[in-house]
Amino acid sequence: MAPDGTIYGIELLNANEQLLSEDIGKLLVINEATGEQTEFLLKAS
Repeated sequence: MAPDGTIYGIELLNANEQLLSEDIGKLLVINEATGEQTEFLLKAS
């Protein structure tokens, strides 16, 4: 978390297992407090 309370970074443990091919290269982040959803396109390195 950044000093202002915003998210500075996210670490995914076991990312290869969590980000499966059926996810179509997208990560969906949902703010459960507000219901806001943000979708990120993933790029293989």
